[in-house]
Amino acid sequence: SLTQTSKKLLETQQTLADDRVDAIVNGDGEEPFLEIIAAIDAGRSLSGIPGVYSKEGGRVTGPGGARAYPDIEDLPPLPYDLIDVPDYFTTNTLGKRDLIAQTSRGCPHECTFCYDVAFAERTWRAWSPERVVRELKELVTRYGLTAVHFQEDNFFVSKKRAGDVAELILKEGIDVEIRTNCRADYIAQWEPSYLTHLRKA
Repeated sequence: SLTQTSKKLLETQQTLADDRVDAIVNGDGEEPFLEIIAAIDAGRSLSGIPGVYSKEGGRVTGPGGARAYPDIEDLPPLPYDLIDVPDYFTTNTLGKRDLIAQTSRGCPHECTFCYDVAFAERTWRAWSPERVVRELKELVTRYGLTAVHFQEDNFFVSKKRAGDVAELILKEGIDVEIRTNCRADYIAQWEPSYLTHLRKA
């Protein structure tokens, strides 16, 4: 059977064989994307950029070394002012005016159906509760949202973090409906008082 590494390389080669694909980033894209743009602008090869596969002369090159996952707490807020945000409003959350946001990446579990086992290698990284609520409040206030959809792999990996987010939402008086994903086995283990706390927030 193929190892995870050889399988990933095979999939990379298959994808790069498409004439419309010039490069593939293995992992989070923010930092490598900037380096790709800088290399193209300077006329340099992409082959030395960590975490990036590319093709030169029909041959797959890279990645130029391993790239650690960034601490997402250090990433700047999304520059919503660069887009027409109302174009991205949906009514998926109980018919309310919502917007998709993200507060964490990855998941520590190994579900056979999930892409994330290969993509994030069972790592989980998350914003602090304070940043979650600060950015949530900014979105709700600036765009008049009545709901926010946290679209992520597993919001509830840390029970304490999720509880702290709920506590801060109540403390700040943010009136917003929140939609996100949760594993059923998490819910089965949590005490009713904790679930009530989440529901209240």
